[in-house]
Amino acid sequence: MLKTAKSFAKDDEHKFYDSCVVFVLTHGIYDHFLGVDNREVNVHKFFECFNAENAPLLKGKPKLFFIQACRGRECDYGTSYPDLHNIGFPERLATETVYPSMSPTLMPIEGDMIIAYSTPPNYASYRRENRGSWFMESVCNVIGEYAKTEEICSILTKVNKRVAEAEGYSADRKAFIKQIPRFESSLTKKFYFILPGTDMDDKNLSLSQDTHDQEKPNFVPDVFMDTIH
Repeated sequence: MLKTAKSFAKDDEHKFYDSCVVFVLTHGIYDHFLGVDNREVNVHKFFECFNAENAPLLKGKPKLFFIQACRGRECDYGTSYPDLHNIGFPERLATETVYPSMSPTLMPIEGDMIIAYSTPPNYASYRRENRGSWFMESVCNVIGEYAKTEEICSILTKVNKRVAEAEGYSADRKAFIKQIPRFESSLTKKFYFILPGTDMDDKNLSLSQDTHDQEKPNFVPDVFMDTIH
């Protein structure tokens, strides 16, 4: 996996493009992916392939990563919230000091990335046999609906909400199961998807709205989990 990532990151074709989007669908735990060769790949080493030093033709360009993989074995069983809509909270004020750079051309090497995980650290990620993962289906739906009007952080917030509203059921634990994606951003400007040749005002590119049913998610087999401890 790292070999492929390094090769792609150095591709000369990147000079013709304004951004880079990478999807990774695999098994994993915490900060490791599993490659097709069954070897563990450190996620930080993976993303490092695309920084400004290792991928100079992507320097200053938005790089989006969508990661569908478990990050542990914990299950999110959900929790109930009190009604806080009518409770007033005092507004907090903060002062901010901005220190201008002495060298305006010097930028962080790990900048201009956004990484969207299907689940927080230590938690499992779920999918359906007939339609795939909750996260990836929601990503496709939301991008299809809002690609022309919303920037990427807004889109991923909508993805978070859509996945959070999904519900699975574990017959083994006799409990409902929830999931919440998480994304992190070092973008320095807003990113909008541009789809040349398509009229998204007249055409809905999303999948059907019937995204999630209350059915048992597919857990990562114990035999696999044993191999990555």
